[in-house]
Amino acid sequence: MSDFSENTLDDFLDDLQSPDTQMELDTNQKVDVRSKLSVGFMVSRLLHGVIYKKDDPTLFLNIVKSRAAIYEYVEQIGLYLVINETENYIFLRSITDEEYENRSIEPKDRPTPILTRRQLSFDVSFLILLLLKRLIEHDKVQSSQLLILSNFEIYDMLCVFYKKESTNAILIKKANATINNIVKLGFLRKVRESGRESYYEVRRILISLFDAQLVSDYDKALLSYLQKLEKENT
Repeated sequence: MSDFSENTLDDFLDDLQSPDTQMELDTNQKVDVRSKLSVGFMVSRLLHGVIYKKDDPTLFLNIVKSRAAIYEYVEQIGLYLVINETENYIFLRSITDEEYENRSIEPKDRPTPILTRRQLSFDVSFLILLLLKRLIEHDKVQSSQLLILSNFEIYDMLCVFYKKESTNAILIKKANATINNIVKLGFLRKVRESGRESYYEVRRILISLFDAQLVSDYDKALLSYLQKLEKENT
């Protein structure tokens, strides 16, 4: 792992603010897939969230080509580059304590993490679990197809657990807010609208980001959520 000094983060932030990086960030023009993007620009985009090949093939391919330089670049600030070329997504995550220990890196020699765990609301966490279950079930039958759900299908998934809501309007308002939050997290992507219906792709990165033990113990986790919901609704 590269040596980390007190100036590393300042140098990193300065690089993101460089004229070349800012010019790339500010432009709205399409970049030719053969164009070479700067490492600073690519890292700045990664810090904003998951990169999907479907959404930005130019950026995706540039990151794949420059993976060695980006690995080294982000490692200095305690981050790890995750590239999944099968499902076609890329993201940054913090280097874990276990990974540091495997490399014999003492705590005093580790950089201060710049990514923090986001505290999710109960509604968001609960819907993520429901979507995860649907995705796992879908993969058993249609592994090569995208999982597309309408907003009304998602309402149906949630309404069973919100029986105490006084009106459908309240449920729909709450469900829409939860859906929008999950879209912002990158786990759902709106693919089309038709009248009052909106359709969302459940993104496969959801499975990768969940701890394997949590996935295998899904029923136990869901039961815990249902018990909490029951208490809140009584």
